Amino acid sequence: MGHTIYELPLSALASTTINIETKATIGRYRLIDCSKYVQDHVLCIEEYLDISPQPYSAVSYIWKSALTADSRGPTEQPSFSVIGAEDADPIALDVLQQACIVALLEGTEKLWIDRLCIIQTSSEDKAWQIARMYQIYKMCRVCIVLPGGLTRLTSVDEETDWISRAWTLQEAIVPQKTVVLLSWDHGSGQWEGWKGGVKGNVIEILPGSSAIVLLHEMLKACFYPMSVTFTSSNDSSNCDISVCNLGSYGESSVGALLWVLEVVDPDAKAMAIWQSALLRASSRPVDMVFSIMGILGVTLDPRKFHKNDRIGATIALAQEILRLGGKPAWLAMSLDIPPSRFISSFPDFPETNVGGSVSWSSRRGPTNPNVADPIYDINGLEYGPPDFDESISDTRSNVLLPYHWIMNMPSGTMDDDGYLTMKTKATRAIFTGQTFGRRWTNMASNNDGMYTDWDKPNDAIRVVGVDGKVWDILNYDESGTTLQPVPGQAYILFIGTACEFPRDAVYYPDPRPVGGILLPKTSTLRAFTIEEHTPGKFHRVSAFTLDEVLFKPVIEKWKEHTFAIGGPKTLPSEAHRRYESRDLLQYDDI
Repeated sequence: MGHTIYELPLSALASTTINIETKATIGRYRLIDCSKYVQDHVLCIEEYLDISPQPYSAVSYIWKSALTADSRGPTEQPSFSVIGAEDADPIALDVLQQACIVALLEGTEKLWIDRLCIIQTSSEDKAWQIARMYQIYKMCRVCIVLPGGLTRLTSVDEETDWISRAWTLQEAIVPQKTVVLLSWDHGSGQWEGWKGGVKGNVIEILPGSSAIVLLHEMLKACFYPMSVTFTSSNDSSNCDISVCNLGSYGESSVGALLWVLEVVDPDAKAMAIWQSALLRASSRPVDMVFSIMGILGVTLDPRKFHKNDRIGATIALAQEILRLGGKPAWLAMSLDIPPSRFISSFPDFPETNVGGSVSWSSRRGPTNPNVADPIYDINGLEYGPPDFDESISDTRSNVLLPYHWIMNMPSGTMDDDGYLTMKTKATRAIFTGQTFGRRWTNMASNNDGMYTDWDKPNDAIRVVGVDGKVWDILNYDESGTTLQPVPGQAYILFIGTACEFPRDAVYYPDPRPVGGILLPKTSTLRAFTIEEHTPGKFHRVSAFTLDEVLFKPVIEKWKEHTFAIGGPKTLPSEAHRRYESRDLLQYDDI
């Protein structure tokens, strides 16, 4: 049983800043009593040694919203703040009440919200709670998503930043059930689109005020390219509704979260988790690791890492995944984003902030002075190369997020310097010095006409990476002689075969005037080149999507070799990775 550590009538709560530190014990679970809040109009917070026997709901929300109040709701509602979290949006009494009502309707009398259930002024309590965050959401009976935060409910057609926040990934997929709480005045009913392919059940909470929808149904509707038709259960009236509360049609963040929820294969799920996490933001860089460690089967001690040490925490996470027998799915989570300059088996980390912004800066120069590496702006990739034929624009794939996961990817180990040691089929490669326009990721036509004289073993096969760099693949000795490392030499490595993530009918061509997208003919084989920067140490350079018919016979002839892939820059010291200065970002990538 829990004991009360904080209690205050709602009449005295408005415009105050509450503090639970005086009576709370570090390293304890805490829950809000929903019955007392709704029926007795009292905020009551209880503390527990163990909450596993206690049915409770949890809330997923954004700490600080960029949205402003508009005509769809009151501009000011009675609200309060929490000491230690004054930088966050205030908690509206009405929003908390509606969350408590949902919890009660779901058969739970208690509610967990991090803002009120963690001692915000205690780093020790935060570390204890973060280490158990996965279990907190896994044990809750239902997770209630508040896309616009705790200040006000948002409407179904009001786009929010919820899906771009680091912690909401775990909060979305771990609970037994997840619902979205919305501002809604159409009553209960159903929406439908694509001849029944996209459906959603809307359950009214407070008449004329709010409703809930299952998260998965909301995501499907957001990813749907047209409005859905809502039909009321009361009078069978209907209306068209544009659903974009969690994102809009075709957005990588929506697609990635759908894949996390839908795929079954563990390697596919891991790939989708990495992809989804890559597009999210946090004010504390290290939270980008802590927020996914539980769903990847790893527990790290948050006290061992500074809040800015994303690199160190990433290495620790990767080491544990590989130690437990997992695959380095991060190798191919995005083929368009250049490799990190410090742990090059990973893509460059984006710059993130609490406002949900995720962006990549232009490259500041080549990773190796001996290899041409044009500067380009990652944020401009979606617009395609200057010579891109707009007549085939419907066949392009998302440049930041491939629609595939990698099957049969080799595993390996990672050392404390971030070098991934893996064994896979490989052969030598030589950079020609040429750079074409960027290729569209996944398209089978990337290397059409690039190869030469397949039947001559002494001739090279020419290929182009998704970054536009042109390489010659050198045929190995047909006698089977083992490749001997050559100082400074480059190699092309085969990392696996691409498999499609689930796709609904909505993604295929629609005969109606406005319809789905035409998917490109895709290549199934994935490879990348590495270059040696110090003896026995290699860094990733270019990525390739190769047609199976043309290149599978070639790859089958390659021999297996072991490489250590990381760098090429020396890993910054732990002390250096603590800095937040923008000038230092040019050096340490955090």
